[in-house]
Amino acid sequence: MRIIFRDENDITHKIRSLRKYCPKAYKELIFNIQDVKLSDGRHKVKLPTYDDFKNVYGQIYLDVEVRNEVMIIDDIMPNTFLNNGYKRELKVLHGLPYANERDEFKIKLMKKLMEK
Repeated sequence: MRIIFRDENDITHKIRSLRKYCPKAYKELIFNIQDVKLSDGRHKVKLPTYDDFKNVYGQIYLDVEVRNEVMIIDDIMPNTFLNNGYKRELKVLHGLPYANERDEFKIKLMKKLMEK
């Protein structure tokens, strides 16, 4: 299956951010995405995501369209986090990167809930 990007510049930025902040999903995207068998149409392909990351930011997935054995990658979600991670170096709290006070609060809350 051939893979192309709808907006190559945007997707490249998100892939670089993914490589830094969620290497598990990056590895799957780079090495195994062409092995995924999808029928023609729009799909959301889940990428492996660390549990802590998933609890704070959500599942990482690709928004793709398949036409005639060509996979067109439209977006990588969560796009806000990945864009922030590309634009500047993110701070880290409890092993999780965060971009603002809201993300920091969610990380602290998740850790607090996991203690109980």
